[in-house]
Amino acid sequence: MQFWRRDRRLEKRLTVSWDAVLKATFVGFEDIMTVTVSNFGLKGVLLYTDNLSVLNQHLMIKREKPDLRLTIYTPSGEIDSRVEIRWYTWSCEKNLFEVGVNFINLLENNRPVVDRILNGREYEAAMEVY
Repeated sequence: MQFWRRDRRLEKRLTVSWDAVLKATFVGFEDIMTVTVSNFGLKGVLLYTDNLSVLNQHLMIKREKPDLRLTIYTPSGEIDSRVEIRWYTWSCEKNLFEVGVNFINLLENNRPVVDRILNGREYEAAMEVY
């Protein structure tokens, strides 16, 4: 096994397909963009989106990064959390951006919904990813 090819995720992730909204707040304005959540874990998610900018403002390249809030619409209820983008890449296969996002204080206001996801029917129906 090659060390640099090893998956470094220590937490389990669920393969899902949930709609979500990413709200970006810049100094002076805010906007939203629709995204799809593909993998869900306690530390973060994998998003798919067709662009990485709102109102011609790039989410990653700016000196002052926007405040980002992700609202995920799950079968167990809404999850709303501040997030930060950790990485992104273009998927030629899907013709979309893949965006790795970390939660900031996910469980603070979302514990009941997250518990239902991880312990309920969604967990049993979803495929585990390591």
